[in-house]
Amino acid sequence: MSGLLPFLHIAGGLKRVQRQGWLHHRVPVRIESVADHSWRVAVLAMALDDGPHDRQRALRMGLLHDLQEALVGDMMPESKSGVSATEKHELERKAVEKLVSLLPEGDLKRELPILFDEYERGTSATAVFVKASRSILFCCCLV
Repeated sequence: MSGLLPFLHIAGGLKRVQRQGWLHHRVPVRIESVADHSWRVAVLAMALDDGPHDRQRALRMGLLHDLQEALVGDMMPESKSGVSATEKHELERKAVEKLVSLLPEGDLKRELPILFDEYERGTSATAVFVKASRSILFCCCLV
């Protein structure tokens, strides 16, 4: 467990990273943190019915996508942030590498880079679903 402490410390930082879309849209409620969003993604993954989506992969993929934001922040699209999609991808990929380097040897350490690539490329129904869930959850939170 002690080998996980640096990883968990970084993950805990998500409580302090505000969702940039909420700030940009001036949502008139308490601004959601990335950790708030991650919790909702995890609940959504847990609630998936059997079908084209793998619950476990969806859970890990969604959490990983948010975990890297503890290092790079929650970046808006290029039109609003000035950060190109290529640069954003590279920053996020390096953040995933850093996070993975903190993990002890095992399945998770081997799986996370694969999940990141699958999510970024949208090469599975689960990846497409997880990517779409970010927008779905943003809209649900406003109601």
